[in-house]
Amino acid sequence: MKKLNLQILSIIIFLFLITFNIKNSFPQNDNSVCGDTTEISSFNGIPTRSPVTGVFYRVLILYVAFSDDNEIGPTWNIWPNDEINGHKPVNPYTSNGRLIDTSEMSNYTDYTYSKWFQEMSRDSFDFIGDEVYVDLPLRALDYKNLGYGYGTMNNVVLSRIDSLIDFSRYDNWKFENGQWVWGTDNNVDFVIMNYRNIPYANSWFFNNSGIGGYATLATSATLHGKFIGTGVTALGLLYRLTRTQVKLQAVKSMENK
Repeated sequence: MKKLNLQILSIIIFLFLITFNIKNSFPQNDNSVCGDTTEISSFNGIPTRSPVTGVFYRVLILYVAFSDDNEIGPTWNIWPNDEINGHKPVNPYTSNGRLIDTSEMSNYTDYTYSKWFQEMSRDSFDFIGDEVYVDLPLRALDYKNLGYGYGTMNNVVLSRIDSLIDFSRYDNWKFENGQWVWGTDNNVDFVIMNYRNIPYANSWFFNNSGIGGYATLATSATLHGKFIGTGVTALGLLYRLTRTQVKLQAVKSMENK
């Protein structure tokens, strides 16, 4: 598998999630070091493979929707407006509706992120994770009037999940002798903030009306002894297919021929 650094992984995940414009990527702190380098090789940011059972790359995906998001969108949208309160997007091609597998498997579920990374890495990279819906205490209009941007909003989201998430699940890699190796370093490996839609134009949220996301959280927090600062902020973009759906529908169409 090609050596992927953190920014490249961010871009791949972003391409798979949304139509977007990539901006800066913030890597993890390289000061946390220790571990065995014999099993894993890597390059400047993330592991390149997970060659043995029990070694994987687990991410946290947070789905966020504003209560005053009234945009309906096309019928094929996998996160329809009438399901935003308490519900995450549903994958129409998996029996459990998940977009990512939650545990390491020899053969991942078709039409998931996990399967995509398995195929692209020729079975050398296990990409798994958890999907969590996050409600917000205020409306998008309230946050807009407060002058919040996506970094501040991401901080609000992290505060909302403080008591709900075991962040130790996402601390599985550490940096030693110029390589990322399996082990904990009190840094959460990767968080995906996926917003369904931004009411009242993107400009208040991203400070740019044409942006569909950034390869950064633009914020950081330490929760339960785990530092969170590495990830992407993604926008679902109602009126166009997400990259996820493009992939799923293209593969499904090929199989039906």
